[in-house]
Parts: sequence; structure tokens; C-alpha cells
Amino acid sequence: MRSPTIDPKFASRRTAPDFLPYARDERLARPWAIPGTPGLEHRIGGLEREDRTGDISYEAENHERMTQHPA
Repeated sequence: MRSPTIDPKFASRRTAPDFLPYARDERLARPWAIPGTPGLEHRIGGLEREDRTGDISYEAENHERMTQHPA
């Protein structure tokens, strides 16, 4: 019996011209970008980030959304 194939569907400048690293699809999965791909940099760090763009956020509404997120 074969294992199911895992396809992470990597983002590219062609498939994601407006890349939103924190956006989730209907299964709550986020897009993957190969590290170092120009224009698809993923933001990491200890500061709270905006829900879809990954920009730094100090807004209470964004914090509520992020802490209530099921994933």
C-alpha cells in the first residue's frame, strides 16, 4: 500500500504575486515559500505579527484574532 503524496504547494512570485505569509486557506494551512526566494521572505521573530501580512502589529483587535485562531 502506497503512502499518500505530500504536496506543500510552494508559493512562487508567479503563483503568489501578493504573498501573505500568514494567510490561511480553508484547511488553515499557510503558504510555503522556499527560503531566500526574492519577494517571498517569511517574517519570523518574537514580536506579534499582523494576521495576514506578517507586519508588526500593536492592535488589540489583531491580538484577539490571533489568540482565538484555531491553529
